[in-house]
Amino acid sequence: MSLRLSARVDLDGVVHKHDKSGFPLTELTLALPSGVDLRLLRRAARGQKSGKEDVTARLHVEDEDGNRRTFNLVFVRSSTKDFVYGIVMQLDFNPRHNLEHYLSGYVMRDTEGAPPFLDFDVEIRPINASPLLEAAQGLQDTLNGSDTLESVTISYQGKSATLTSQTRAATSAALTQAIRENRESN
Repeated sequence: MSLRLSARVDLDGVVHKHDKSGFPLTELTLALPSGVDLRLLRRAARGQKSGKEDVTARLHVEDEDGNRRTFNLVFVRSSTKDFVYGIVMQLDFNPRHNLEHYLSGYVMRDTEGAPPFLDFDVEIRPINASPLLEAAQGLQDTLNGSDTLESVTISYQGKSATLTSQTRAATSAALTQAIRENRESN
């Protein structure tokens, strides 16, 4: 299950600078329209920073000729200016991106709300924390549907688990109960 958010945004600022390692980067400040789900954006930013969720943030820009370009972005921080909520996104600087060319049509347009547009979208996909759990569930389903398999032992990084079929587990529990009752009566 993934969560998506798409919005037409306004460009509030572009800054070219260097990170702590000296690599060039570009920070874009995007002004969000009212009604955008800010909780989803916060979740995306936190998920991207922690690595617990697979987050894809993109900015789609068209130039004057109608050529569409997509830029992958990374969340930096949020901002508020003149009661307008914005987000600061980072883009690794690459002169081949030709970012200024694509943004020039947006900046130089005659009227606000006229093309070209800046479309921003975010997708959040949860990461399965343990692929072993998914594999174990598949094996358990196979065991429960089988007449011949009784148990399967799986191991991963020095840990092991034995999965038993429901019929074997029920039979084993009944035998254990019968043995206990037999011991108590003697």
